[in-house]
Amino acid sequence: MQAIDSSGYEHDGEHRLTLSGAGQYVRTGFWTPALTIPECDPKLLTKVAISQPTPPTPRTAAQLVQTETVPTKAIFVKTTLSEKDLFGFDRYELMPAAMGQLDGVAERIKRSSELDAIQINGYADRIG
Repeated sequence: MQAIDSSGYEHDGEHRLTLSGAGQYVRTGFWTPALTIPECDPKLLTKVAISQPTPPTPRTAAQLVQTETVPTKAIFVKTTLSEKDLFGFDRYELMPAAMGQLDGVAERIKRSSELDAIQINGYADRIG
């Protein structure tokens, strides 16, 4: 007879499995689905057995080349524009050179065919 590993469940002083007030077996903090006992979690074992994936069927090299897709990696571009180049001290109007910088950023955004998000942050100094 093979011994069942019950280390995923609490035991009383006589090595019996501990039941909660609701009649459920009490799991330890290091319990994992691999430590499931049929007596304690029969429904869980049924779910685990059903969800086991079926092994993949072997494919030829030609099939692999045709069906495998390479996930695209997100590209993050950070552009920082200096307040010294954009605004004069105590001014809200853009300086003439700043318009050229902003036009360049806008042009890069327009040319991006896979752009899905833009985040713009701006800050005021302690004076405001």
